[in-house]
Amino acid sequence: MASEVMSAIATEYNWPDWRPTERTEVKVDPAVLAHYVGTYQLAPDFSVTFTLEGDQLMTQATNQPKFPVYPESPTKFFLKVVDAESSSSLMTKDG
Repeated sequence: MASEVMSAIATEYNWPDWRPTERTEVKVDPAVLAHYVGTYQLAPDFSVTFTLEGDQLMTQATNQPKFPVYPESPTKFFLKVVDAESSSSLMTKDG
């Protein structure tokens, strides 16, 4: 909640360091997206699973709802529900 308050204040006063990151979604071949399908263990009790539903890459973290993931490039992705991104260089599949 503190982050939301700070963002609102930053927007009102036009603080340059608090502007939301602008991201541009690009089209990536579903065959490329299919390479990311799998489960990625980030901590002993926390993993992130990527699935492909049609042409849409989806992600779901442990005990969280599933969300669409949007490509910014063939190796960089972002969420629209929160300001988050992922890079393929950080991903190592389980097993």
